[in-house]
Amino acid sequence: MISDDGIYEKLLTESERKSLKAENSGIRSVSDLGEKKSLLVAHLSELISDQIAAAENDADLQYLESKISVAAGGAQLAYDKESLLELRWISQKPALDRDRFENSRPFTPLSNLAIFTNARDEIRIDLELERELATADEVDILVSFIKMSGLRLIRDALLKLRDRGVRVRVITTTYMGATDKKAIDSLVNDLGAEVRIDLLPVSNRLHAKAWLFRRKSGYSTALIGSSNMSYSALTSGSEWNVRLAEAKAPALFSKFSAAFESYWESEEYRQYSTPEYGQALEESLARQSNQGGSSHYFLPTIEVTPRPHQIKMLDELDVARSVFGHSRNLVVAATGTGKTVLAALDYKRLIQPGQPRPTLLFVAHRQEILQQAMATFRQVLGDADFGELLVGGSKPKDWRFVFASIQSLNLNLLNRLDPKHFKHLIIDEFHHAEAPSYKLLFTALDPLEIVGLTATPERTDGIDDIRRDVFGGRIATELRLWDALSEDLLAPFHYFGIGEDLDYSQLPWISGGYETRALNNLITGNTVRNKNVLRELGKRLPNLANMKALLFCVSVEHANRVAQDFTEMGVVVKAVTGTTENRASIIHELRSGAIQGIATVDVFNEGVDIPEVDTVVLLRPTESPVVFLQQIGRGLRLAQGKESVLILDFIGAHRSEYRIDAKFSALAGAGRAEVMQNVEQGFPYLPSGSAIKLDAMSRDYVLDLMKRQIKPSWSKLVLEVSQAGFESLNEYLLFSGRELFEVYGKSGRTWLGAAREAGLVDMEINDIDAYLLKRVNKLTHIDDNARLAGYVKLLTPSYPKWHGLSDADKRLASMLFWNLFDDGKRPWDGDEWESIDEAFDCLRGSKPFIWEIRNLFEHLKTKLKVKALPFVLTAGEHPFLLHATYSRSELLGGLGFARLPNSSLYEGPRRGVSAAVEGVYHIQEAHLDVFFVNLNKSDAISESIRYRDYAVSPTLFHWESQGKTSDTSETGRRYIGQRTSKHDVVIAVREKALGPNGTIHFKLLGPADYVSHSGSRPISILWRLREPMDLDSFQIAAAAKVS
Repeated sequence: MISDDGIYEKLLTESERKSLKAENSGIRSVSDLGEKKSLLVAHLSELISDQIAAAENDADLQYLESKISVAAGGAQLAYDKESLLELRWISQKPALDRDRFENSRPFTPLSNLAIFTNARDEIRIDLELERELATADEVDILVSFIKMSGLRLIRDALLKLRDRGVRVRVITTTYMGATDKKAIDSLVNDLGAEVRIDLLPVSNRLHAKAWLFRRKSGYSTALIGSSNMSYSALTSGSEWNVRLAEAKAPALFSKFSAAFESYWESEEYRQYSTPEYGQALEESLARQSNQGGSSHYFLPTIEVTPRPHQIKMLDELDVARSVFGHSRNLVVAATGTGKTVLAALDYKRLIQPGQPRPTLLFVAHRQEILQQAMATFRQVLGDADFGELLVGGSKPKDWRFVFASIQSLNLNLLNRLDPKHFKHLIIDEFHHAEAPSYKLLFTALDPLEIVGLTATPERTDGIDDIRRDVFGGRIATELRLWDALSEDLLAPFHYFGIGEDLDYSQLPWISGGYETRALNNLITGNTVRNKNVLRELGKRLPNLANMKALLFCVSVEHANRVAQDFTEMGVVVKAVTGTTENRASIIHELRSGAIQGIATVDVFNEGVDIPEVDTVVLLRPTESPVVFLQQIGRGLRLAQGKESVLILDFIGAHRSEYRIDAKFSALAGAGRAEVMQNVEQGFPYLPSGSAIKLDAMSRDYVLDLMKRQIKPSWSKLVLEVSQAGFESLNEYLLFSGRELFEVYGKSGRTWLGAAREAGLVDMEINDIDAYLLKRVNKLTHIDDNARLAGYVKLLTPSYPKWHGLSDADKRLASMLFWNLFDDGKRPWDGDEWESIDEAFDCLRGSKPFIWEIRNLFEHLKTKLKVKALPFVLTAGEHPFLLHATYSRSELLGGLGFARLPNSSLYEGPRRGVSAAVEGVYHIQEAHLDVFFVNLNKSDAISESIRYRDYAVSPTLFHWESQGKTSDTSETGRRYIGQRTSKHDVVIAVREKALGPNGTIHFKLLGPADYVSHSGSRPISILWRLREPMDLDSFQIAAAAKVS
């Protein structure tokens, strides 16, 4: 009987249920089939184990075995008298394998779990490794570094694997320069292993150590722990290594295998050969061990390929140009995150094959930036002679590709240049310069393309005027904090929200923020608060004397008071404001450690870069999420010896206008809808190394404020709309900071309804209009311009009827129809639509519906970021685009599964899609199968590595068929024979079925081709996508985080 207090995860028996009281126990109902299976396996395993353990003799044991086997439908076991018979090995070549299988088996039984610690009375790890290797059919090894001292311990075992033709794959890095190049060369050249190694200095985040021994018999094993391939790690070091067994823990084993395949297929790791990468390996090891080597962002001997975040940003630049026609585009990314590399990759994309390179002017404010930029362009373009400098005493000769300082581009020189001479203009870090020099540059030159690179999108000194005038106030692409942290471009942050008894809710709110004087009066002079701030810092820092902090204050008066109080308490802090004359010397003091902090107002929001800062203290509420990110960004720069940045944010009780949700959305990389769930769960999904912690008081403040802010009541929304005064949905959302789901999130809500009640729109709505308006929220997921334009075109009164449409337009019409009416019926009376033409005539005739659609689509177009690509299907012409988001109804309607008399792509009886919930649909007439994949089968946070359906790489997707599908069935043969049958398989994925705003729709990965398969009922199939998936899709689908 259960009696001990604590947490449990077990199925209740009826007697246990009766003994528990509701007030002192937590019980939940489990309805998910997969979770039921998992809990039942654990429950029954425990029962069977207890029964077997209690058997007192062979007869009892044989009786139990017989009953359990019969109940489970298992075959009867063989006995030799009273002895059980255990199969030890099978071989078609016993003369070769007998000794190995009998005398070189692992010391630990193949089905057992174990832990190795190199203790005196334990088997040494290297000896166990020899035996694991001797009996393996394939070997995968994952270690941070490899030493000759470790390799020589298992060299003979690896030689035998080579001679048996066993595949050995090794993944490693140049971490800390610890790897011996000779060991890598020996593995590849002498021992026949395949080695993939991370050579890039911005990576080297692989700290996993694991060995996977695959066996065709199904008795694979693995070692996962702390040992790298070195003598001490494998023999005498204080190492812990856990032995997994496929027979005992198949789910864990599958996760291991999935994660390894993801690493192996990642472009982060280069397939090593001595001729191709030997020099690069030497340079990388030298760099990592601080013994020399190049200091460039990339190694000079390695071809520059875009990293995942750069691919996304390049695609967003392409969307800005191709979809919106913008030739002036602003790129925002933190200093030191590779903006120049991105600009060079973007320039390379614009070069047309067989055409001269566009003339280029690259402008920066310092000579060293120009020299590094030119080196970067040369590396990216593979041209050691690319570019000329115009800075100091250097002057160009050819004037085709010029890297110039802004100071050198004076009026006299600019007047001598043809305004159209340079086709491509790049402005690097223009936030460092004064506005007049740039205004002169933009007035004198008229290039085809302008790309601005900046770390600071919001300024108050005239540069922001240029952003509006030249770039239209737009940001074409921005490096998200989440992506920069995930790729180790910035230091991880440890954010602590600390609640305090400060009531901001009574302060005046003026022009989007607290009134400065009132805010200053509330905070400044509060010495008790400053003592508490110092106390909180002391709790979280090992030594305040070594702290290098920026403290953001309300006012100059507040900054001076903080500096005074901290200094009097023994921690030297100086104030730096806009009037501080010795600013540079104070910054030097902070860098050198002579002082521990700088108190400032907003001067360090922009332009000033101190990578050594390791602590950021927010002593004032910051209304703008952009400024908030700029403030914490002062501490996120990478610096030698800096592991992370500490962020302390002091949170009081705020007015409902204070958008704390926007701040946490920016910090956690989550939308407004998800951020409250993040707060409640403790922010479980953050980039490695980062953390967000809220104490009880701040958590209560934050949740209370978010509940008042997110998903407003209808009356509150109408009041807001009335006060804003915008008839345009897009203008209202821009003004209010709200998101689309807050307008359409609840059933029946529409923008027209809110605008009418707010007195902004006078439009009659009849009963049919009202029903149609309620369907508009089914279109809020659209994220490609072709569909927005196509749906508007179809709703034009003069557009052709069904039989006059092209094949692609018929599919588009089917998509729109079935998305709005998934049951094929009229919503007001339940009668079936006779045809799509009838439905569209009704839609076209509804003025309110068309008004709503145009408002919605105007807003959706401003949010387009995805580079959606056309692709070919055997079925013929179609409107679908790779990487776009579709509802299940749109895909099934447009691919021809849904049927409506007189309006179907293929003949057949009427068939709607309202009940379509299957994961696989075979559309015979279209010669295709479409897979709808839910990557997370449950909401369990522990599902951090997927092992059923997952992306191995951006082009490889592992998929598991339905459980009843065998490899010999008609369906199984169709999958396996896909490549030779002119049959298409189309894959669409989503993270999970439901989110905070309801149904989550599918990202279309597009057609894929069969690569290989294993197993039956279900079949595990590896598919190769014809085009790589986009970064967002890969991040949610990847089996594991790579490096």
